[in-house]
Amino acid sequence: MLVFERFRPRRHADDPERVLELRIHGIKNTPPAEMLEREVDDITRDRGDDLGGFWRERASAAPDGVRREAYSWGALARSDGGALAGIGQLVVHVGWFLLLPFGLVNVAYWTRRIPDQGDPHVWEGGHGSGYVRAFGLGLTLLYVMALGTVSIELVGVQCYRASGLCAGLPEQFAALVGIPRATRLAIFAAVPLAGVLVLYLLSARARARYEASVALMTAAQTSGLSWPVLATRGFWSRSRVTGGIERLHVAATAFLLAAMLAWDQLFSNFPQCDSPERFFSPDCLSTGPLASNPWTTACLVVAALGLCLVVLLVVPGTPGRGLLARRRSSLWMLVGSLVVLLGTAVATSIAGRAIAAVSSPFLGLVSTPGNLIGILLVLAISALGWRRGVPPVLSATLVGIVIAVPFSRYFLVDAFPLGAEEPWVYVAIAGIALWVQVAVAVIPRHTHRRPREGWSGAGPGVVLLLALGIAMALSTVLVVGIAAWLSRPNASGIPSPTLQVPGVWADFALWFLVIVVLFVVGVAVVLARHLVGYPGVTTPTVDEIPGYERYALASYSSGGPARIPVAEPPPPRVLVARRTAGILHRAEPVLGTLSAFFGVALALTAAPDLKKIFAGGPGAAVNSIVEQAPDVALAVLAAIAAAAFAAVAANALTTKERPIGLLWDLICFLPRAGHPFGPPCYSERVVPEVNRRIREWMSPAGSSPKRYVILSAHSLGAVLATACIFALRGQGDVPMGRVGLITYGVQLRPYFGRFFPELFGAEVMGTRPCAGPSLIASDPWLAQVREDEQAPAARPRTDSLADILRSGGSDPAWVNLWRRTDFLGFPAASYREGNGVDHGASELDLRTYLPTIATHGHHPLTPQYQAALREVLCRLGVAASPKVARGRPGRER
Repeated sequence: MLVFERFRPRRHADDPERVLELRIHGIKNTPPAEMLEREVDDITRDRGDDLGGFWRERASAAPDGVRREAYSWGALARSDGGALAGIGQLVVHVGWFLLLPFGLVNVAYWTRRIPDQGDPHVWEGGHGSGYVRAFGLGLTLLYVMALGTVSIELVGVQCYRASGLCAGLPEQFAALVGIPRATRLAIFAAVPLAGVLVLYLLSARARARYEASVALMTAAQTSGLSWPVLATRGFWSRSRVTGGIERLHVAATAFLLAAMLAWDQLFSNFPQCDSPERFFSPDCLSTGPLASNPWTTACLVVAALGLCLVVLLVVPGTPGRGLLARRRSSLWMLVGSLVVLLGTAVATSIAGRAIAAVSSPFLGLVSTPGNLIGILLVLAISALGWRRGVPPVLSATLVGIVIAVPFSRYFLVDAFPLGAEEPWVYVAIAGIALWVQVAVAVIPRHTHRRPREGWSGAGPGVVLLLALGIAMALSTVLVVGIAAWLSRPNASGIPSPTLQVPGVWADFALWFLVIVVLFVVGVAVVLARHLVGYPGVTTPTVDEIPGYERYALASYSSGGPARIPVAEPPPPRVLVARRTAGILHRAEPVLGTLSAFFGVALALTAAPDLKKIFAGGPGAAVNSIVEQAPDVALAVLAAIAAAAFAAVAANALTTKERPIGLLWDLICFLPRAGHPFGPPCYSERVVPEVNRRIREWMSPAGSSPKRYVILSAHSLGAVLATACIFALRGQGDVPMGRVGLITYGVQLRPYFGRFFPELFGAEVMGTRPCAGPSLIASDPWLAQVREDEQAPAARPRTDSLADILRSGGSDPAWVNLWRRTDFLGFPAASYREGNGVDHGASELDLRTYLPTIATHGHHPLTPQYQAALREVLCRLGVAASPKVARGRPGRER
């Protein structure tokens, strides 16, 4: 008979509570009362505020000598809205959706190779950090172009083309009918600038709510040692986007708007200059548009030079090097950009009085979005090879070729043999260079051993492609949705002017829907394959349930997992849960496929004049489809935009939490480094706050006996707990031999360790490396299970997590619980039983009358948790070692 009981450590007469068990929740955002297994009235907040803090039982002392506290941090990653209501709250929620790509840019920054930090006062970003910052600036400008398309092109140009205004505009907009086009466009150019300021204020306000209370961790650090990155001093208290980069993004916005206004004013009155291919042709330049208005021309030149200067200032934005000078320069750049924008608005308004009304589109947005998308796409593709050994010089050269070739057709209209009327020449040349760029990122996979890294070492590029694809999708939904709203009939039933969605947004709408359909079909095919039968997978040993063993395998001794027939009566629910968890474990290859689809859609969107390639001859049928398909795509996307807006509005009226809160938990745990408008990093408060509590517990006034701390962390909380331990080790003021760790439902090894190798990789953690999941195999981790079963145990390097937690014994004071029914839980060290860290947790919850399936939660309520607590305490030397069978926590002999 198995006996599980709560372990009671030795108690000292003067200090009845020698052990602090500090529980940290994960992405489930478990309430403090549930973490402490108490009713709400039985707990109280010991310290903290509404965003985060420590909770404990109201009882003065725990009867078993272990003081239990719960640290709640969920509101740090999800709370926002404040006192705003109605429209203000709706704007905030829409803004948080738009901030999502900025958060992914920050994630991409940390997926690169992070070099060891020698100087604690200077952050060394390493190769690719400048690319990431440039990419982030490009995303900001992409949003500026989307907002400019709505306010300037759709409203300022198309809604004032006919005699009647768009039905979606208030009556006050009728006052702008009689003013010159240039003046009207200058007024509407304030909308994109205001939109960028809203995104900046939204992010800054969220940061200010808790970052101001973060204490700097300035304890002494021993020099001359190779510390893990997370153990470097000040890691969680040092910004990587300092130097006024926020101001530089706003300055770039103002410069871009000034350049687009000036460009439109100079060329819109000349029909021979109304297409991108003819801007620099002799026919256009001979008419003298640049010489006809020297003030506007000067504004254009200054704005273009200012934008280039901003890029040069953003790229090398490494803290600690010329920080004060860069801050001053960013302030002057911001002031100068606003002056240039105001001067351009005045100059174009004065010049526009003498120009007759024109019906051409806003020329500043005719080719700019497509060119920017092409540049960002090339940067993202170049990032595929950053971790795979692609030389930076080769990568930069290919990036330059792909960017320069499409732009060359604007300047070499007569020099090229086929001229600008044959765009396939440019598409072919740029396409070849683009595929070479993809090839050099893929070839290292076949010339070297497969890396144990996310997406086979292509993580930075994959994340940047996802960021660009999502940003473009959000921008397109915004443009198409507002165009449909403005085109609706007015209250009297009189139809509004039909608005034409500009080409780049209409093209992406088509390709976006195509990739969505293909992606959904592909996922459905894979899903259907894995829904046939039930794979018999290896499971950790948990044998307190009679008859349970027949659904578990000890190892894959013969081939792979054998499928359990559906006809076997009855198929237990645990098999269904394991199969479902296995399907969800394939997220990595699914996201990689989605990024590839995004890349293809973006390439087709950025290709110049793609439709002309199919015009005439045998391509006429294809051209007909290409011409008609966007209308269908725009109608479908307009319906999607309406449904999305309704969902966001409903959420804004019912809650003040950020939308898609789960994503903020996942992408906001590392400091902002790639984009200054990215969502704030909650770890910058969590890690110092938890470590302060640990130090307070271990060194109380007037207490002589040794005190111990056990961090009990669930899911993403284990990432935070790991960061806390490394930070404590780096500070050097806490005896690490009295710190233990219990984790459960964690993704440290297969996800965080693979996506961020320098932060949570196998060498840093002291565990075996992990390969990625298979999209096809019945068990997605089949290859890794086989490798772990045959390979010897890992030898932790000095100052790895396993080494830090080793208190003189052979096994570290760390136990991890996992189960196969957990869709987000994995072993932390190895699938091989008896590795000293990983133990099984029950897959059935027997606390209820009818047993339920245990998945990603409620680990502390299992008997295995109490056995894990006892094991960790014994490894810390708090009590005599219990008689526990190896690999079977809690089994009494």
